[in-house]
Amino acid sequence: MLDSLRELTPVPLEITSVEPLDRTVERLETIRILGQDIDPGIQQPAEVDVMGTAGTEAFQFFLLDRGDWPERVATCANSLTDAVQEALGSVPFPTCPGHAHPAVVEQRTGQVYWSCPQARATALSPIAPEL
Repeated sequence: MLDSLRELTPVPLEITSVEPLDRTVERLETIRILGQDIDPGIQQPAEVDVMGTAGTEAFQFFLLDRGDWPERVATCANSLTDAVQEALGSVPFPTCPGHAHPAVVEQRTGQVYWSCPQARATALSPIAPEL
């Protein structure tokens, strides 16, 4: 997901922590949607706390792992954009090239894209390939 934002973000993004809400050591793992590895021998938590930085600003959001793959990707992308937008304030995030508004998440035929909200048919970048 972070790779899909490289061209659409005004600041560097980093995920600093992905932890199950229960925070038990044996269940700590990273999640696939954010582009990090998962230990297949450990049960994936259904709810995680995600923390990161956007430039010099910290952000945090909670992710509930519900639904099919496109729904999970869209939920994660929307949660990430809301948290980063709140941290950045007036800077549109993610940027929509050539416009003053942010790009939005759009689902089409099982795929999830960053899109222009004024021209919904204009996919800017796929968010995450199905693994």
